[in-house]
Amino acid sequence: PRPLHRAKPERPFLNRPVEAPHAQGFRVFSHRRSIEQNKAVVIQGQSGSGKTKIALDACLSFSKRHHWDLLILDSRYSSHLDDDIELILSESENIILLVDDANGNLSLEHLLGICLENKKLKIVLTCRKMHRSELTAKIGSYLNFREIELEPLTAENIEAILETEYNIKNIALRERVSAIANGNLRLAIMAASPIADGNFEAIQEPYDLLNIYMNSALAGYSSREQRLAEILAIY
Repeated sequence: PRPLHRAKPERPFLNRPVEAPHAQGFRVFSHRRSIEQNKAVVIQGQSGSGKTKIALDACLSFSKRHHWDLLILDSRYSSHLDDDIELILSESENIILLVDDANGNLSLEHLLGICLENKKLKIVLTCRKMHRSELTAKIGSYLNFREIELEPLTAENIEAILETEYNIKNIALRERVSAIANGNLRLAIMAASPIADGNFEAIQEPYDLLNIYMNSALAGYSSREQRLAEILAIY
C-alpha cells in the first residue's frame, strides 16, 4: 500500500497562518488538553481562521508530551486510506492522526471504526464551518468527540499580530490591513507580507492584493504555462 504522507506540507504564505506568541501558547495548551481528554477533536471555523496551524501545533505538543507518533493524512491518498491505517497501526504503539481540511473529500468510515476499537489511536480533524454539520454527524455516529469553533479574529488581534510578527509600527497601515482582512488571518498575512518588503501598493485595494499574490504565485511558470493555467481555470 502507498505510505501515508508524513511530512508537514509546504504552503505559500497564503496558507501560513500566524498568531501572536501569547495567544498561540494559550490556544496550544487549551487544545492539547482537549486532545488528552477526548478520543476525537474537531476544529472548525471560517476559511483563514488558522485551523491548520492551531491543530498542527496542538498535535505536535501532545505528541511531544506523551511520546505518541503524529501522522498527517493527505487527502490525495484517500483511495489507499484503509490499507495505510492498518499498516501504520501494526508498526506504531500510539498514534495521533491529523486529518486536515476534512470537508467530505475523505472516506472516513473505516478510519472512525478503527479509532473506535483502538485505544492507541486519537484523531484530530479540521474543517470549514460550512461543512461542519455533515462532518460532525458522521463522526458522532461512531465516537464521542470535542468540537472547537475558531472565531474570526478581532481588529485588535490582527493589529497585534502585524506589530509583533511583521514589525509594522505604523498605526494607519495596521488599521488598513485590519480593515481589508475583516477578521481573516490569511488575508491579513497576504497584506502584511508585501508591506514588510516595502510594497505599500498591495493595501490600496483588495483587488491589488490578490493581483500581487497571483503574480508572485505564477512567477515561476513560463508564459505558455500561465496561459494554459488561465484556460484550465475557465473550464
